[in-house]
Amino acid sequence: MSLESAAREMVARRSGGDCEVAIVGVCQGAATGVHHRRKRSQGGGWGPANLLGVCGSGTTGCHGWLEANPKARRDRGWWLFTGDGEPFTVALFLRGHTYTRWYLLHPSLPFAGVVL
Repeated sequence: MSLESAAREMVARRSGGDCEVAIVGVCQGAATGVHHRRKRSQGGGWGPANLLGVCGSGTTGCHGWLEANPKARRDRGWWLFTGDGEPFTVALFLRGHTYTRWYLLHPSLPFAGVVL
């Protein structure tokens, strides 16, 4: 199994198949892809702390919204720029199955995270 495939599987298990961003009025529900918090072109990797399970494509659903709204995505930890720290050191706002909270995610484990 490739690193990408393993990471996608870990994020799918963490999200339970639901979009982890769940933007009101935008979300389509099911996580159909992943969003890199730090883009691969900026040194972001395939670790689960750098990935979010999101609905839509890069132009639709929550994934499209993330691509079009840089300030909001950064303010919630959904987007990281060079100098923002490693993904596992930057808190992010995630929707859980029955709750929504700020988290710090483990660098290599899909379920391990600290609720803030």
